Amino acid sequence: MLRKLLFSSLAALVLACSAPGEDSLCTPPNRGCKGDRICVNGTCVAPIVEDVQSGELFTPEIVEETPSCYPHQEKVCKESGVYWKNSCGEWEELYQQCGSGQECQQGTCVLKHWQDMHDGTVRDNITGLLWQKGHSANELSLSSAINYCDNLTLKGKGWTLPSLEQLKTLLLDSSYTLANHPESGCNLDSVFELPCTKFWSSTYGEDNDCSSNQVWVIDYSNLLYQDHSWSCIKPDWIEMYARCVSSETACIPLCRECGDDGCGNSCGECATDKYCLEGTCTPCQNGKEQFCGGNCGECTEPYLCVEGKCSLCNGESSLVKIDSIIKDCHTGLTWKNENSGKYANGYHAEELCTEGWRLPSLDELTALLQTISSEGNPFLFGCCGPHDLKMWTNTYCVTDQGMSGLMGVCCSEQTCYDKMEGPNAGALCVRDE
Repeated sequence: MLRKLLFSSLAALVLACSAPGEDSLCTPPNRGCKGDRICVNGTCVAPIVEDVQSGELFTPEIVEETPSCYPHQEKVCKESGVYWKNSCGEWEELYQQCGSGQECQQGTCVLKHWQDMHDGTVRDNITGLLWQKGHSANELSLSSAINYCDNLTLKGKGWTLPSLEQLKTLLLDSSYTLANHPESGCNLDSVFELPCTKFWSSTYGEDNDCSSNQVWVIDYSNLLYQDHSWSCIKPDWIEMYARCVSSETACIPLCRECGDDGCGNSCGECATDKYCLEGTCTPCQNGKEQFCGGNCGECTEPYLCVEGKCSLCNGESSLVKIDSIIKDCHTGLTWKNENSGKYANGYHAEELCTEGWRLPSLDELTALLQTISSEGNPFLFGCCGPHDLKMWTNTYCVTDQGMSGLMGVCCSEQTCYDKMEGPNAGALCVRDE
């Protein structure tokens, strides 16, 4: 018979210790002990344990507990989505699927800087500029480059030869160097078509380094000296490529985790049991709120799916009857659908509403009666009929005789009643949720 011995209880279970030998002294857990001997109170021992039922002595098998793998410890990029990993490094379920204009970086779906629009253009999601993905078929003179861009017919409006400052935005950031990206050697994102060479700008000389009859050009093959990727030249008899930019600023998408990016594209999809709430993937059961539709499924009766949330309120009626309660969708209050005491004075009425229930305030009861008057009465008690029922509130007042009282309501009539000597009236209980 094999039995497990927990390390925390060894001292109480060991009956015989010590086997003499050079390994008799030790430190926890079993450092210094040989074989299967264990360290107890600084001494290596062979544990001999008594079976509680039979009294049999036995040497147990020492079994180390397998460490628990705690779920949802890390978000990691995989393919085009974000997945969970547990504490043991094992893959778990999908957390979020990145949208068409996103990529996964460090466990988060982030907006791509450069987005291929698949129509011959590339959108800069930082500046909003819309660029030609390709370039002129051949090297051109400056005047021909200007004419080429003016007559470009890609999607977008007002294609022009870009300024130097616009061309600078295409340079990769300073962390991108030939040393860590030797396969490219181009200071231009791979979404753009090659060649990686010099391109015209429309900017003429504006400082001491460039005269008014010179024009700025940029060289995307220069990775080593990014600040010197542009230079000023006389355009006469020189040809180079042109890449055009649209004068119409593209829509800049705004994304968190999910939903629409504001430009007609998706920011990504939430995983099962998550609901997209204002751009954030939220658990379908979020506190007292229950979301519905999509990954969250349908609501359980009598709740209805209203604008993505399970609600008793469907907009048709303010008062919704559910078993022995009535929910006021307008105020959020919940009323007992019963009269807790038709023959109660003010003191007794206060004691009838317990366990989270209370008497309503004068304003709350007055608002309820106004709703009943306009929508109908779903309650069991009558209201504003031949046998009007007075209702106590928790609103204190002073009677004409100077006595402490509570306000009472009978239909639209409001009266301050003596708590002890006042009329027998109903106690309609309410709670705040």
